Amino acid sequence: MPEIIFKGKTLAGKWVKGYYASKDNKAFIITIERAEFGEFFEAVEVIPETVFMGLNFVDKNKQQIFSGDILRRYKGELFVITWSRFDSMFNAVRYVEKCQRFAGAAYIRDIDIEKYEIIGNMLDNPELIQEAKTWQSVNE
Repeated sequence: MPEIIFKGKTLAGKWVKGYYASKDNKAFIITIERAEFGEFFEAVEVIPETVFMGLNFVDKNKQQIFSGDILRRYKGELFVITWSRFDSMFNAVRYVEKCQRFAGAAYIRDIDIEKYEIIGNMLDNPELIQEAKTWQSVNE
């Protein structure tokens, strides 16, 4: 069974990856450091709005893809990874730069994701897509 990893931004602004947990309206990423004599776990508080789920897919550079990532296809088209509540699966939503709007979506499992490259994410690089604030509502 695949491991489900999350990423979140710490209160200091650093991205961390690991397991997700929450307590008392606070979000945490449980990081794991492996050493030859065992594993060390640390709960790092993160900003709740920055927590994104990792997909069990990698881009053409073998980087793990997370929801909220912005990808560029080999043809230059931009896509944003979103969660579809309706279909209960991840989509790659195409962003048409010329029109500055979203148009169409494809299920991640149905596209050749290894030909795509992560070029940023919606939090750190909103300038890549002008309608950064609307991406979450694409599938609502």
